[in-house]
Amino acid sequence: MRIFLINPPNKKFISANVPVYISDSNLPPLGLLYIATVLKQNPKHSVKICDAAINKLSYEQIARQAASYDAIGITVVTFLLPDVVEIVKAIRKINKAVPIILGGPHLAVYPKESIGLEGVTYCLSGECDSSFIKLIEALSNNNEGFESIPGLHWIENGEIKSNTKGEFIDDLDQLPIPDRRLLDYKMYSSILSHSDSKTHLTTTMFSSRGCPYECIFCDRPSMGKRFRYHSPGRIIAEIEDCISLGIDEIIFYDDTFTIIAERVREICELILQKGLEIKWDIRARVNNISYDLLSLMKKAGCSRIHLGVESGNDEVLKTLKKGITRKLAKEAFGNAHKAGLETLGYFMFGCPNETLSQMQDTLDFALELNPNYAHFSVLTPYPGTPVYLNALKEGLFEKDYWREYSKNPDTNFIPKVMPNTLPREELIGILKRAYKKFYMRPNYILKQMAKVNSWSDLSRKASIAGKILAGKR
Repeated sequence: MRIFLINPPNKKFISANVPVYISDSNLPPLGLLYIATVLKQNPKHSVKICDAAINKLSYEQIARQAASYDAIGITVVTFLLPDVVEIVKAIRKINKAVPIILGGPHLAVYPKESIGLEGVTYCLSGECDSSFIKLIEALSNNNEGFESIPGLHWIENGEIKSNTKGEFIDDLDQLPIPDRRLLDYKMYSSILSHSDSKTHLTTTMFSSRGCPYECIFCDRPSMGKRFRYHSPGRIIAEIEDCISLGIDEIIFYDDTFTIIAERVREICELILQKGLEIKWDIRARVNNISYDLLSLMKKAGCSRIHLGVESGNDEVLKTLKKGITRKLAKEAFGNAHKAGLETLGYFMFGCPNETLSQMQDTLDFALELNPNYAHFSVLTPYPGTPVYLNALKEGLFEKDYWREYSKNPDTNFIPKVMPNTLPREELIGILKRAYKKFYMRPNYILKQMAKVNSWSDLSRKASIAGKILAGKR
């Protein structure tokens, strides 16, 4: 079979989002790469990935490219559901019969609602690395074996049919190294500036999946709570493959890279032993990193660490079940800076029962920690998260509005904020002021100007500064 995999563009929903000035949208669709790599191992199948986001394709352009294929897969995140609907409509105008398969994070929460969308043939919940291939094999064999495909949803005789819950893969090393040659990987460059003058070819990598922590706002339920990980040797093999392509920056997209410190040490030691020249960024928690570990990571090429702080108030941190304190955050940022690592701190406003004074604590704390970059957001109770489910149970929302949105994706839909905090308009005003307060500091601007290494870097920073000053997205 000839399979066409689509990473949707974001054309419909962008106006409903709150302002974001540092984005990681210029990254390859790694989930599709895993699936495509497995598919192409079977000579009976050929596969094409369409990254409509980075190529800025219209729905009609996507549909024309997909027209001649035997099956189409589309990855779905909640915010892009309206775009997915438009893609399906455009495809159906050209091809009424081709199987259209939806998978991705949104399907972990609302698979039955998604299978009801017009033009959709199948939905897969859970990790699709294996189940998508099983579905393709079933389609190749006159639909035999549907019952054995985990997480499969389809409509038969007007009724929704569902198999067992989607699977999570225990042994990640059984998955092949994603073949980044299936994409125009040279289009993916570094998001944030570096001290050198190079343009860094960038990719993402998962060294693990799942997170055992209990943060009530976490919007990645599709990865599960069970921590599963690649062996250090397998990670090194993938890094070497990236280097062979000229890629020199890797963003590890693990929820928390440093859960097992000894595994991180072994990865670093192997990088140093092999003399691999690679920059890499990670996401971590402030309560499971030490100065010694950070120093070793720096020696092995780690350049930046992303740390979720969320709040500068210990009472709010307890409400969020973050499992950290202000003291731990201060120690972590201090150790990271001492080790020579750049830091990106995540902070949010609008937590349950949060007051204006507590939000000011967060902004003050962000300035005190002084990360190289700060990402501010408004807490959105996403589908499937404990904060949303608890709010429904407590009657804070009249109905499951995410479920209604999933049945009928409305481009005018605006995500709600927690009802037991400030109104949305006030929270967005606080968010914009926080960005201005952090990034418009004279000392910060001088430091950033000193690091400008090219006209493109200057242009990018000037564009961001203009948006912040104008209070726009």
